[in-house]
Amino acid sequence: MIHLLPGPAGTQVTGARARPSSLVALALFASLTLAMAWPVTRDLGGSVPGDYGDPLFVMAVLGWVARHLTTVALGHFDALDRLWHVAIFHPEPNTLALSEHFVAQAVQVLPVYWLTGNLILCYNLALLSSFVLTGLGTFLLARDLWGRVVAALAAGVFAAFNEYRLVHELGHLHVLSIQWLPFALLGLHRFIAYGSTSALWGAGLAIVALNLSAGYYMLYCAPFVAVFAVVELARTKRLGSWRHWVGLAVAAVSVALVTVPFVLPYLYMQRRLGFVRSIDEVIRFSATLDHYRAALPGLIVPLTLAMFALVALVKAPSPSEAPETAPADEERLAKPIFTPGCRNPRRQRAMIGVLFVFLALAFWLSLGPVVRTGGATLDVPGIYTLLHQHVPGFSGLRVAARFAALVLIFLPLLAAAGAAFLERQVGLAGRLLVLIMTGVFLWQTWPAALPVNTVLPSPGLASPPGYLRPSPRLPEIYRAVSGLDADAVIAELPFGDPYYEVRYMFFAATHGRRLLNGYSGIFPPSYLARQRTLASPLDQPAAALEALAPATHVIVHEGAWTDGEGSRLVAWLESVGAAPVLTVEGAHLLALRDLARDTSR
Repeated sequence: MIHLLPGPAGTQVTGARARPSSLVALALFASLTLAMAWPVTRDLGGSVPGDYGDPLFVMAVLGWVARHLTTVALGHFDALDRLWHVAIFHPEPNTLALSEHFVAQAVQVLPVYWLTGNLILCYNLALLSSFVLTGLGTFLLARDLWGRVVAALAAGVFAAFNEYRLVHELGHLHVLSIQWLPFALLGLHRFIAYGSTSALWGAGLAIVALNLSAGYYMLYCAPFVAVFAVVELARTKRLGSWRHWVGLAVAAVSVALVTVPFVLPYLYMQRRLGFVRSIDEVIRFSATLDHYRAALPGLIVPLTLAMFALVALVKAPSPSEAPETAPADEERLAKPIFTPGCRNPRRQRAMIGVLFVFLALAFWLSLGPVVRTGGATLDVPGIYTLLHQHVPGFSGLRVAARFAALVLIFLPLLAAAGAAFLERQVGLAGRLLVLIMTGVFLWQTWPAALPVNTVLPSPGLASPPGYLRPSPRLPEIYRAVSGLDADAVIAELPFGDPYYEVRYMFFAATHGRRLLNGYSGIFPPSYLARQRTLASPLDQPAAALEALAPATHVIVHEGAWTDGEGSRLVAWLESVGAAPVLTVEGAHLLALRDLARDTSR
């Protein structure tokens, strides 16, 4: 038996028609992603999209987390505790909690990690999948809400391939990982509207994945998800349904039980180090009206279609619109198979109104504590201040501008509502117009070629030597490090430059030895003190030896300096008793012998 849902203007949509459209959408978003990612797709295992900055940090964390999740999968559950002690900033504990932990992304790529151990490949697949899944999730949600496949495809394209993702946040995998939000809303919609328990658990898993993809989204998305659920209960006249409330409560508790263990280490480190983002810092990392004005050309198409959604919101229902289906009939018709279809027009208008409110709130919050334009502050209150001051967790976040990621989910959903309205009003011509507008959007945002393997300059230092170029293959100097005792601690010079530090971390994710070096969202005071000394060790030799005391070995990358500083550092270390172990490609590995306690030599 094929179960039907009421479709737009009295039409019927069947499960037989719904499934192929999902596969077509998946194929479309995968094809667009592979095309837009050129030339990364030519060398997925060796090319780094963007620059050798944050992506290398993310790869290092992915490698660390994947290694420990693998150990857990083999039955060694003590690895869960060691997971938080990333081998950087030695001897600081819980260093994973100084930035995003990327657990959800690591779970996604575990099979690839097991098969290849290639962190560049793992990172690239996680990054590209965020585009595919953002498009697919937004498509599925828009199709369920508005019942129009072409409109939903347009929404998926707008959400996945906008300039914000392709340019401004390309190097931030955690920001790109917004894909779980539309899946969470989709599951809640299908549970509340049709009573599907499996959809509810799917929503719960999506929220867990969202929470474990980015701490920002755990806090930024939660209020919208909760309000969406309540709106759906009201929209479908189920506010009095104990079955639905109990189901939502059980799902919420389950999500909390999984999420809280990943929150506690952050609370511990925040108390231990006392780090709080100041209002001034949050303002510095907030969006401005100028940013949105600059982005306007690339958003003209979805904004134009969203205006048609506004028309649909205020338009009075016509006699030809389908009558409301009783809730009991909806459950009876939709329980076995979930198919796309328009809801009752009054319910559609209610959802359009809610999405406009969501869009306005996300936009306002992205502007941060104050609203700025042209370098001036407007006399408009910034509601982000309330969150920063009164909601736990927000005081540790600084980039209010990342609410823009939510703007670029809600705007495409509204654009799809406008596109569906056009289709209902003018039929095939409306559908063709939506397709043309979607093509124009892609033409506007299509990158000539993604930047690849961009070397970032390090003031006062030479470009990193060739053997430090990120690669799946360990350079010979690090193969030697991997043969050291498991309790070895490495210090690498130059020390403290972020673009050298992330390279050290990248290779440490494979060789597995602890580092005095490191890079993260928060730097512990012990590292900052060591950085001040080891940035120029020969200026304060005694203090430098003391700073090196926790290390068992040091690597001097001689080619990092153009003035002979590297060779002088090697000579100095050998003069105070460091033992040469290996010199290769201009990299010197030396063993330290309690040098800080033997400063008389």
